[in-house]
Amino acid sequence: MFKALGAHWQHNPRHAPEPTRRQREILTGLLFGGGAYTGPLSTPSVQATVKNERLAEWLETELDSLKVNVRVDGETYYISTPSNPALKPYFQNWYSKQEEPRPPNTSELTPLVAKVWFAVNGHAKNGAIHLRASYAVRNLGWHRELFREVGFNPWRENPTLVFPVEQAKELLDYMGEPLPGTTEEWEQVRSNSSMNV
Repeated sequence: MFKALGAHWQHNPRHAPEPTRRQREILTGLLFGGGAYTGPLSTPSVQATVKNERLAEWLETELDSLKVNVRVDGETYYISTPSNPALKPYFQNWYSKQEEPRPPNTSELTPLVAKVWFAVNGHAKNGAIHLRASYAVRNLGWHRELFREVGFNPWRENPTLVFPVEQAKELLDYMGEPLPGTTEEWEQVRSNSSMNV
């Protein structure tokens, strides 16, 4: 059924659902944090894994109109979209000859992009926030510049951006409310940041 839907959209691109701005931001956060763009450029799809059931459920709801599929294997939730030609304009430059992959239609780092990245591949360590990047990212220079544009100056320890204690709480404030299933980690960051300030 899932593959058949992608095949249908490939042959009938007008039937393929267009991602909303919010959905594009969520997909960007997934890709920054460890997901992958797969398939041919004409009909790309996005795949990612998460370890949190509530987060997986939230992603399934948010990406519902894109007909996202969630498969569980043990404690891992595999998130994937069908092949969708409507994603082509968004992902056509994701993997290219550039120094780093980047989506062409996202020129700014939004709180939602950062929050999804933190939810899927971030953690607290000694009061600092660590955001580990996708395996596809060889150099975090461009991602670091996105954070600089909104007032942060993380360290770059490839494949991780590190926000020191003095920036950690400010980053949480910037991202807003935690995503479902991430409240405990969120509070740990706040607690550690408070103790180290």
